[in-house]
Amino acid sequence: IGSVLNLAGLGLLSTVVENQPDRTLRRRLTLALMQGFTAASCWSPFYIGMIVVLVALPSLEWGQLAPAGIPMAALIILTGWLYDRLINRRCHNAKADGAVVPLSRTNLARTAAILILLIALVMAVVEITGTSIPVTLGLVGPPFALIWYGIIKGGSGDLATPLLDMAHGAILRLPSLRNESMVFVAANIFGVGLSTVIPSESLGELVQQAVPSADLRIALLVYFFLFCGIFGLHPVIIVIALTAILPPEALGLSPWIVGVLYLGAWGTTTMVSPFSGTTLFMARATGVAPHIIGWQWALGPALVAGTAIALFVITLQELFGG
Repeated sequence: IGSVLNLAGLGLLSTVVENQPDRTLRRRLTLALMQGFTAASCWSPFYIGMIVVLVALPSLEWGQLAPAGIPMAALIILTGWLYDRLINRRCHNAKADGAVVPLSRTNLARTAAILILLIALVMAVVEITGTSIPVTLGLVGPPFALIWYGIIKGGSGDLATPLLDMAHGAILRLPSLRNESMVFVAANIFGVGLSTVIPSESLGELVQQAVPSADLRIALLVYFFLFCGIFGLHPVIIVIALTAILPPEALGLSPWIVGVLYLGAWGTTTMVSPFSGTTLFMARATGVAPHIIGWQWALGPALVAGTAIALFVITLQELFGG
């Protein structure tokens, strides 16, 4: 459910790259969307990356990870902007066609109110019932969307017709996400299976002997994520397998440091993996093959962002890791 909702949010902005005739501008806009999506996964409780990390590391809570995830998200956006300005924008001088349509204060206030209301409802249900965020999203999201759509379209007083139209349209379009859904489910199953066949008794001691520096282990973990993503592994495989084979104590790191690291590495890995839901969705929106987006367009920005994330987590380890 969380994966589908995340992709739905990405779909709201994907229209900026659809039917974009300038290939270089389409590439820049695609990377901007993917990096924004990646940055949000570092702190938002509604993103599947946060959900998987919290499930894999049950001793952590969202409130512990979000304070570190927010500046890490800002760092990812900053590195993406710098890469675009220094590399992509340098050889691209095309100007956007059409006049800019300003966003009125009324519409901005309404948009903010809708988002705040949704977040408040989800958090209230989580606190009152104790259900997990994925389950809560599945309970709150659909009726919230139906009511919102009905208010927008039901100006004549007929709420039933727009609600039925939206439900019917959502069901008809659901198969279009079959690739993303199947990839995520298969990755989850594969990660669990992998963690059961690899012995982990002495692996942690071996890793700490081979890489005695905690800072170096952090950097290697980030690049390990990226390396696996380039070869097509979904980050859910890596997170589930690593937490089972090499839990934080085996790595000589605190669960909090490992959780922050996994959140940052998750998004960059989805950018370079041609089989992640993010890449598959953007491939459909742009009409460009997913391996082109992952291996050619996103590789450079992901490596830069990965290096920044490694340095950020190393700094946290030096300051708070003990």
